[in-house]
Amino acid sequence: GRPLTAKAFSAGGVLVAAVANRRPGLFDKVVLTNAFLDVLKTMQNPSLFLTEHEYPEFGDPQSDNDIDEVIRFYCPVYNLQPDLQANAGTEFLLICSLDDSNVPYWNSTIYYKKLVSGVFSTESNPKKRIFLDIQTEGGHSIVGPNRIHVSSIENAFLLNS
Repeated sequence: GRPLTAKAFSAGGVLVAAVANRRPGLFDKVVLTNAFLDVLKTMQNPSLFLTEHEYPEFGDPQSDNDIDEVIRFYCPVYNLQPDLQANAGTEFLLICSLDDSNVPYWNSTIYYKKLVSGVFSTESNPKKRIFLDIQTEGGHSIVGPNRIHVSSIENAFLLNS
């Protein structure tokens, strides 16, 4: 069949990564830019910029055990099964920005670490298909000169076959 690619930004990362987790191999390539991937840890930390603002949408897992269970059910970081991804062959590009106050950079780095750990167990060089790019500035929307750089990275990744 034709190649299927998924690309998500910010909260869209919850959906795309959840689908990639539940259907390993569905996508040929996945691009997650400043993606919200560790929903549980983020929503458990009210000192983060948007956490309390997002309670109406995602709930407060610290005050409601049912919400905690629901978030664990769909949270990409908690539902990633690296061993299944290892056999799927999907290529991943994760991009984050150190100065993103909306989605902390560690959402991407934790997901990347889990992906690589599973793939390392079955492949000699998983870095051929799992990439992490950490921008030092640009914020959540990756503004300024970094925007062109990030778009170039995304396009090169998507066009490389």
